[in-house]
Amino acid sequence: MSYREKILATRDKMSELLAKSKQKISSLINSKVPHEFKQLPKGNNLDMRIERYNIIQHKINEGNAKPLKSTDCLEETENSTYKIRDILTLEEKIGSQSIYGAIYKTNIHNSPSIYIATKVMEATDNNKIETILMKSITKQLILTQKSKHFLIMYCYSYCDKLKDTSYALANFNELADNDLKYYLLNIKNVLDDKLLLYNLLIQSLISVGSFHNLVGYIHEDCHWGNFLYLDNTEHKENTYYMYKFKNITYYLKSCKYNVMIYDFGLSSNILLYKDYRVINNLIIDDYQRIIDCFISVMYTDDKVSTLFDILDNTAKKGNIYQSQYDAFLYIFAKVLHLCLHNFPEIFLSDIRKLPSGSVILNQMPYELFSKEKITLDYY
Repeated sequence: MSYREKILATRDKMSELLAKSKQKISSLINSKVPHEFKQLPKGNNLDMRIERYNIIQHKINEGNAKPLKSTDCLEETENSTYKIRDILTLEEKIGSQSIYGAIYKTNIHNSPSIYIATKVMEATDNNKIETILMKSITKQLILTQKSKHFLIMYCYSYCDKLKDTSYALANFNELADNDLKYYLLNIKNVLDDKLLLYNLLIQSLISVGSFHNLVGYIHEDCHWGNFLYLDNTEHKENTYYMYKFKNITYYLKSCKYNVMIYDFGLSSNILLYKDYRVINNLIIDDYQRIIDCFISVMYTDDKVSTLFDILDNTAKKGNIYQSQYDAFLYIFAKVLHLCLHNFPEIFLSDIRKLPSGSVILNQMPYELFSKEKITLDYY
């Protein structure tokens, strides 16, 4: 078979896989969850996360005589936590401390083995925007399998009569294993596996770029406590994830964890800014802040510090763009190029350079750019 024939055969195969993947996504989103449940799926690949979403949605909505409403109120308990009727009990605080809200490990009643996370907040405008972003990202990016680098939100509650309290608003989210701050500071021998750390950094940068280029917002709080991770149960040796950025396909080697960007309480729409020097600095700062966290534990690693320095020079140039979205696009393209250059062992754009026998884990590439940003799904 000639080289051209191989290319055509590969293209036909990819078209077939894409059609099957779209059919599978439609089935996952539109499927009705039966009244009798099997156990929650144990794995954390995107299919299983979506399956868990459907099951948990049923448990807290259709599975109750009085389903959870978005206007339900948290009630304080004797243990200084909260509950909502006989549906959810917030059991203990978890995660890194934040002035913008507290995270609680939460049990779904009548389901002793099912836990989710609840973020309890004041009903500020910023926290309301975070809720809207979480809701919209879940529906339009995660459930459609366009990205795996965001946390799922199952539902929310806003209690008007508690609007002046610190627990007026609650987001009921996927329960992550922990955040990168905990991982990088507390896991033993964390610096012994540099390829794993590089992978976590690349995933973090992809998460930032996905938020910019799919959502259209600047994060403005990209410290390591706002990047969560899940144990990647589909990780095997010589497996890769496929990403699409405009007309370029990238391949990232899988690792033990999946990283997700979180906490959009300080985020702002890029279209609110008109000064391109300000825009340039804000976008680059999102990337530099998480890079700096890795530098703090890998301070002798030139590959990581080089990323920071080159972006610093880009910020100083104060580039002018045709639009705010083009600024997102240009800077993310530079970040991806730097990752290709600095971490070729795990991040590639040429499928021919993948090791023999490599397996691509996702049939449809995760999207890193969309001309049309997500539509905010208001209350």
